[in-house]
Amino acid sequence: MVALLLIPLQVGGIEYLIYRVTGDKGPVAQVFQGTYDEAVAWADESGEEWVESTVDELIERLSAVAGAIGSISLQFVEGLGTAIVKGADQTYDYIREKLRGREPDVIAAVTVSILTLGSAYYLIHAARRGRMS
Repeated sequence: MVALLLIPLQVGGIEYLIYRVTGDKGPVAQVFQGTYDEAVAWADESGEEWVESTVDELIERLSAVAGAIGSISLQFVEGLGTAIVKGADQTYDYIREKLRGREPDVIAAVTVSILTLGSAYYLIHAARRGRMS
């Protein structure tokens, strides 16, 4: 935490001292001494510098976070692709083992399924067009 203290000082005319306090019990440093108008101008200028430095630091940190998110996303996509390929390979191996020795029955079932679906598709579209030829 950083705090600025504005303390009026009577020396001939009124001057103001500004102290910077860092932390709860941190070091105290005098950063300005001058008239009220000068103190306001100094505070405006210092505040502007602080905002600029804070925004620059925020942009740097957000860039680092965006880079980290991009890296993690890339790792996720690479892992996902590997998992899908591995899963498909293991599924193929499992089905092949289950159907081993019954290849003629499987071929007949697939052929009947394809012919049935093709016939149903043809009949539905022919009925929609209104002719069966």
